[in-house]
Amino acid sequence: MVNPQNEISIQFTVDEKLSKPELARRPESTKTTPIPETFDFNGVKIKTDVIKRKYEPCYKDVPNLVVDERKIYGPVKPGISIGNFKTEAAGTFGCIVYDNKSGSLIF
Repeated sequence: MVNPQNEISIQFTVDEKLSKPELARRPESTKTTPIPETFDFNGVKIKTDVIKRKYEPCYKDVPNLVVDERKIYGPVKPGISIGNFKTEAAGTFGCIVYDNKSGSLIF
């Protein structure tokens, strides 16, 4: 039963809930640290609540929306996608850098 007193608690979701003796019998390679019954926050004890449940992904496949936004920009603006058509490498253009002394553009 999940926290029947409606007290504030920290909930932990686990795939497999084990008692301390069951946990002690597990092979060393699969042992984990038990979740404490309470945590102390500035002198206030907050109970823990361990719940056995599994989450299933909940999503919907949607068709890809292909929008051809290839344009020639001038001057170049940070934030646009840039790429090399020969190698099909691409990325986002992040910033424009100028040399402090000469004022020349540096890429």
